[in-house]
Amino acid sequence: MRQILAFLAITLLPGFAQASVVVTSEISHPLVRSGTAQTAYLKIAVRGKPAPKDEARAPVNVAIVLDKSGSMGGQKIAEARRAATLAVERLHPDDIVSVVTYDSVVHVVVPATKAVDKQSIKAAINGIHSSGQTALFAGVAKGAAELRKFLDPERVNRVILLSDGMANVGPSSPGELAALGASLSKEGIAVTTIGLGLGYNEDLMARLAQSSEGNHAFAEGAEDLARIFNLEFGDLFAVTAQDIQLEISCAPGVRPIRVLGREALVSGQKITARLGHLAGVQERFLLVEVELPRLPSKGAHPVASTSVSYRAKGGSHGKASGKVHVRTSSDPKAIESAVTKPVMVSVTEMLVAEQNKVAIRLRDEGRKKEAKKVIQRNVEMLQKRAKKYKSKRLRQQAPKAKRTLIDFESVDWNRTRKRLRKSTYGSTNQQSY
Repeated sequence: MRQILAFLAITLLPGFAQASVVVTSEISHPLVRSGTAQTAYLKIAVRGKPAPKDEARAPVNVAIVLDKSGSMGGQKIAEARRAATLAVERLHPDDIVSVVTYDSVVHVVVPATKAVDKQSIKAAINGIHSSGQTALFAGVAKGAAELRKFLDPERVNRVILLSDGMANVGPSSPGELAALGASLSKEGIAVTTIGLGLGYNEDLMARLAQSSEGNHAFAEGAEDLARIFNLEFGDLFAVTAQDIQLEISCAPGVRPIRVLGREALVSGQKITARLGHLAGVQERFLLVEVELPRLPSKGAHPVASTSVSYRAKGGSHGKASGKVHVRTSSDPKAIESAVTKPVMVSVTEMLVAEQNKVAIRLRDEGRKKEAKKVIQRNVEMLQKRAKKYKSKRLRQQAPKAKRTLIDFESVDWNRTRKRLRKSTYGSTNQQSY
């Protein structure tokens, strides 16, 4: 059975010679039973293309925002300084860097400047010492203010936030930080959050990152910071597309039920969402569960039209559009064999991530047995679907889910929670690391 796959036609505006991304639109069930209403999943994916070896990367405009409150003393602040200086060493002379610290108040250690005199920048970083409380909101806001001095669509503009504690000066709720992230995202600024140790609020850090379309990382120990900074700057340097926006318009009779994992706006038949950026050959996607109406037995039937826009390296804009159809059949075997297995693998991973969030909430409420039942269902779903869809990825994830069951019994729930929150964030946002 021929699988129905729509490769979206890409249109580039003047000034950009070649598309840096591939956009595809798939449906989980391209062949459906005639005369029966049923559900299916749309997957709209954006994937980066390998860049030529001699192609220059996009210049960056990065603000490193470091928590230097009293809890960051000793090894923590020492490793933070080391990680930041190693990152600065990787910058090109035309990159922009700024360094901001915060405790009870905010300090601009290095105002936004081209990374020409790296020794002076590193010397300023090495002069950072810990004291005070945690004005996290103000630190991010000041980092963004430094970025604005050189804000440019041709650059990758990002705040990298490191904190080991709870925000306790100024706005400090997850909702307030999420609102800040959403506002910065509209300006083309992403915020990556790095939580250090076991004392920070992972819900706050994850929401800030997600609302700004940045990354989120958990450094269990200070010795992990250099590795995480290296990964983050690798992501930063590999960006091929930014400000990716999707719009899906469902055909008459097709009802959008929900969007899996990601935040999106559903208004009637239309779904809109932002996917942030692509690093290298990374893939980011949106999954939408839809209800198909009863369809006649002949011909191809429209499901949705899709539109994708993005900003490529150099500041040029790309657009893609396409349509998704299904056909009908009365043959159950033909219908089953036509299922788009990669889409169902992605759906399974997203369902597992969503259920992980449910398990976290139940465990927080002290309902340990119920939380473990949720994780056990995840294990069983991963095992069943790994076999059904012949998926190595799902098969490898089942043992990890089993280990989570053991971790739920641990007295160190704080550590387990942060690990699970980080892995869930990575799955739902298709983070590059």
